[in-house]
Amino acid sequence: MNAVTAISPQRRFGWLLRREFWEHRNGLLIAPLVTGLISLLLTAITLLAAIGLGRKANGNIQINGEQVSINGLDLATLTQQMNPSDQQQLAEMVNFSLLLGSFWPLLVMAMVVFFYCLGALYDDRRDRSILFWKSLPVSNLSTVLSKLVTALLVAPLLAIAASALTMVGYLLLMMGAVAWLGGDAIALVWQPASLFTLLATHLAWLPTYIFWALPCVGWLLLCSAFARRVPFLWAVVPPLLGGILLSATGLVRVLGIGHSDLWGYGVARLLLGTIPGIDQAYLALSRDNYQAAHLPSQALDAFSLPALWYGALFGIVCIALAIVLRRRSDDS
Repeated sequence: MNAVTAISPQRRFGWLLRREFWEHRNGLLIAPLVTGLISLLLTAITLLAAIGLGRKANGNIQINGEQVSINGLDLATLTQQMNPSDQQQLAEMVNFSLLLGSFWPLLVMAMVVFFYCLGALYDDRRDRSILFWKSLPVSNLSTVLSKLVTALLVAPLLAIAASALTMVGYLLLMMGAVAWLGGDAIALVWQPASLFTLLATHLAWLPTYIFWALPCVGWLLLCSAFARRVPFLWAVVPPLLGGILLSATGLVRVLGIGHSDLWGYGVARLLLGTIPGIDQAYLALSRDNYQAAHLPSQALDAFSLPALWYGALFGIVCIALAIVLRRRSDDS
């Protein structure tokens, strides 16, 4: 039996995923890590400048005409005088800082996934390597699905890992700054921080991201399989132009679609779906007084939105069409 044909489909698919990783490891892994490192360096420089400014002012900084002391004695006194309400506000501030700091690798991942999908099925036609890949015992279904899994699972997991490292770095920087000023870093930073809860929330958010980003990723893969040139224009211009024409001609009212639904659930879902956490904005619009608490239990709230399922169905249709186009395509 031929050694190639003896390889199981699961193993072939694993090799396809490895291929995608090694060909795009700079964007999938290095870019989020470097982004997190840069944000940590900028934060460290800012903290050092703030501490130096406080030292130069003998522990006092003037804000709005009032002297605010930041020396170690006052930090220690602050720790002792905090009531439960103050402790809750401190915890919210610390957790928001950690969440904000950890978002940069995820934001870079969104851009990487967007352009990765645009080139996923276009680049091998452009450089004629599609002839080589079609000569191998690898189906077009497996090829497209490997790129889909890379965009919706591999890239987010790597970004979450980079985000977790960045979050830990932010926590250590804040603890170091408080300790340098003579405060109790454990009481003022470590105890209020919900580090493990935030990390669990990032992982629990992954299923929501997969379904929410599916229409965007499916649309981009379809454009990548269809476009003969400049897939970016094919991906961006039709949704924007279609939205403008429907809005300007009043067809949205004829179709019974509101302008906000057209642009929010239509155009924005196609073009901004790879941005992590964007589903929270739709939840806030659909529910009165909705507030994200960044808890694992709330990570799946978006599954209650019909728009998530309609979009996922659209994404599946786009992926099926991309597979058909891939099967019929050559190097042209």
